[in-house]
Amino acid sequence: MKIKITDKEFLILKEYIETHCGIALRNTQKYLFESRLSKLVAEHRCNNFTEFSQLIHSGKVNGLQEKIVNAMTTNETLWFRDNHPWQAFSEHILPTWASQITESNMSPRIWSAASSTGQEAYSISMLIHEYARLQRHPSLLQNIEIVGTDISTSALYVAISGNYDEISMTRGFIPPWDQLKTRYFTHRGRVWEINPECKKLTRFRHFNLQETFRSLGKFDMICLRNVIIYFADDFKRELFRKMESSLNPGGYLLLGASETPIRYTDNFKSIKLGISTYYQLKG
Repeated sequence: MKIKITDKEFLILKEYIETHCGIALRNTQKYLFESRLSKLVAEHRCNNFTEFSQLIHSGKVNGLQEKIVNAMTTNETLWFRDNHPWQAFSEHILPTWASQITESNMSPRIWSAASSTGQEAYSISMLIHEYARLQRHPSLLQNIEIVGTDISTSALYVAISGNYDEISMTRGFIPPWDQLKTRYFTHRGRVWEINPECKKLTRFRHFNLQETFRSLGKFDMICLRNVIIYFADDFKRELFRKMESSLNPGGYLLLGASETPIRYTDNFKSIKLGISTYYQLKG
C-alpha cells in the first residue's frame, strides 16, 4: 500500500536524496517516493513520511541510508546498450590500444561508472575477449582492467555474482548474442553465469560519485552513460571536472546519446568513431 507524501515532506526528502546521491528530482516526481519508499516507511513502523524523515535524520537505524539509496536509484541497464558505441569501441579504440600494448606495454584501464548490475562492464569484457580471440592478441587480456562502480549495494551484489535471470539475458541488442552466450556464460537452470575468464578482467566496488575520484586511479576510458541527466547542474559541472582529472591524456569519455559536456566544460572535444560520438580530453 502506498503512503501519500505531502509537499512539505517531499521537499525535505528531495533535499536528502540530492545531498546523498546527487540526484535532482523534479517537483512532479512525488510519486517516486510513494512508490519506492512506502514499503520502507511501513517496515520501520512510521505512520507517514514526516516520521520517516525524522527517523532518517536521527541516525538511529543502521543501514537505513543504504536502503533508501537502493530504493531510489534507477538500475536500468542492458547488454551492449545502443550497440553502435560498442561497435566503435571494437573497431577503433581496441585496435589502437592493442598497438600501444605491443609497442609500449600500455595497460589500459576502463571505468564503468554507475555500472548497476554489471551488464556494461561485462559487455566490455566480452568485446575485449572477442578481439583478442579473433586477432590472436592474448596479451590484450593481460593488460586491460575494467572497474565497475555503483552506489547501490543491491545492484553490486548482482554484478559481483555475475548471475543473471532469463529476463535480464533478453535485454539488449547484440547480433551474435547466441554465440556470445554460449562462449561466455554457463547456463544453469534459469540462471546464466558469466564465465570466470570475463570476470577476471573486471572488479566491482561500492562508490558514490560525490566522493573524490583519487582512490580509483587514472583511466583511459570512462563510461558514464544515461546517468548525468538525473543530476543537478552544479553536480554535473563537478563530475566533469573530476572526470577530466581522472582521464589519462587522450582518454575517452562515453556518455549517453542525450548527454554532452557542452555547457559544463570546454576541456573535451567530440570525435566521431563510425556513427558513434565519443568525447576526448583535449591536450
